[in-house]
Amino acid sequence: MNPARDVFIPRDDTARNWLMEAEAYRTHTDEIESLKSKIAELEAQRKQHEQTMVSMMGDFMHAEYGGVSVTRYVKRGRVDSTKLIQDVQAKVGNLDLDSYRTPVQICTRITLSKTSLRPRTVADTTVLQPVIALEEQGETLYF
Repeated sequence: MNPARDVFIPRDDTARNWLMEAEAYRTHTDEIESLKSKIAELEAQRKQHEQTMVSMMGDFMHAEYGGVSVTRYVKRGRVDSTKLIQDVQAKVGNLDLDSYRTPVQICTRITLSKTSLRPRTVADTTVLQPVIALEEQGETLYF
C-alpha cells in the first residue's frame, strides 16, 4: 500500500467509528449551513439599515447616535500583484517566483456526498457491509 496514492477504507471497529464521526460531521455541517443562511439574511437586513443611516448623514464624515457610530474614511486601493509581476518581469526579465513562496502546507478538504454513504471506488466489497446495513436500517449512529 502507498498512503500517498491509495485510498484509506476503514474496516471492522474503525469502520463503525468512522461512520459515527462521518454522521456527526454531516449533522454539524447541515446545522452550520442553516446558520450561515440565517446570518446572510440578517447581514442583508443590517446592510439596509447601514445604507439608510449613511444616506441620512449627507456629506458628514462621522455620525454618532443611538449607540451606533458611523465613520466614512478613505482607503488606498489594493496592489494588483499580477500586473506588478508582469511589469517587473518586463523590466528585469523572468523572476523565480518559487523563491518568494512561503513553505508548503498540508491541507485537508472534506467533501460530503449528497447521494450515498458508500465510497465511490472499492476493490474489496466486503468493506461496504457496515455502510449498506446502515443505509438499509435507516439507523442513526449520532447520539
